[in-house]
Amino acid sequence: MRKRLDCYVTIVFLILSATFLLLVVHSHVANAAIYEVTIDAKDSEHGWIAVQISMDEQSPGFYTPHTFTTLSGTHTFTVPSVDSYGNPFSMWSNRWTGTALTVTSGGTYIAEYYPKVATPTFSPQAGSYSSSQNVALSCSTNGATIRYTLDDSEPSSSSTLYSSPISVGVTTTVKAKAFAGGKADSDTASATYTISIPPSIVATPTFSPPAGSYSSSQNVELSCSTAGASIRYTTDSSEPSSSSSVYSGQILVSDTITIKAEAFKNGMADSDTATATYTIDKGPSSQDPFFGNAIVYSALAIVAIVAVAGGVFFYLRKRKG
Repeated sequence: MRKRLDCYVTIVFLILSATFLLLVVHSHVANAAIYEVTIDAKDSEHGWIAVQISMDEQSPGFYTPHTFTTLSGTHTFTVPSVDSYGNPFSMWSNRWTGTALTVTSGGTYIAEYYPKVATPTFSPQAGSYSSSQNVALSCSTNGATIRYTLDDSEPSSSSTLYSSPISVGVTTTVKAKAFAGGKADSDTASATYTISIPPSIVATPTFSPPAGSYSSSQNVELSCSTAGASIRYTTDSSEPSSSSSVYSGQILVSDTITIKAEAFKNGMADSDTATATYTIDKGPSSQDPFFGNAIVYSALAIVAIVAVAGGVFFYLRKRKG
């Protein structure tokens, strides 16, 4: 008798549990929101247009305008990124910018398409240059404004407004985007300018007096018009270098010689090599065994001639007497 009673109790409990579960499910289904969604599309240049709609990524799709009824839960509606006129998708009427729109409640949602502003162009073009460049930006869309960045970030409507050529003196990437009312923003244009400016060259040294032939020794001065430059030189016809003799004062040139000089300064390219040849011709040397005593020899010769002539004259006169 006891076992039969327990069995009845168990059966009643199961029946009550199943009834409660059915009531919960029925209540949930009964309370689930049923809604409808209308999808439409509009082109800013051509008005209302027909574009294909895909619901929950299922094909075949529908075409705008279309109303989806007896919906519940979450659904995603997707439209093309470009309409039949070639204008790009801009946003939904609820300001959502993706072509896939997810909804959980009813309403009318309009996919908006705008013609895109032309992509800005650069002049000169991106590339490597040996001097600073003034970069001009332009856009073929009338009334468009251009905004740009120089820090490799993406331009936005709050970036620097382009108004005149951009001076680029170091390697820089310029990014630009154009904006116009009633149109989709342009694509971003990017141009990298690699600037490799060669260092300034030190002025070539000069000589005073200039190279040439001289009859006496010369004190040669070297100079350079580049402030702060040091001059190094050689007198053996070798090429000057940063380890050659440093010029600090006049160079005494007593014999024929070739002086080569080059100027140096930190942060600048070395100067060209300056060359000057000095030919020193002093005439016969007083030490020469022959030419050095030419005057003495001449004087002695004259004296000898006079003496001989006088002796002959005296002898002839004496014989006549």
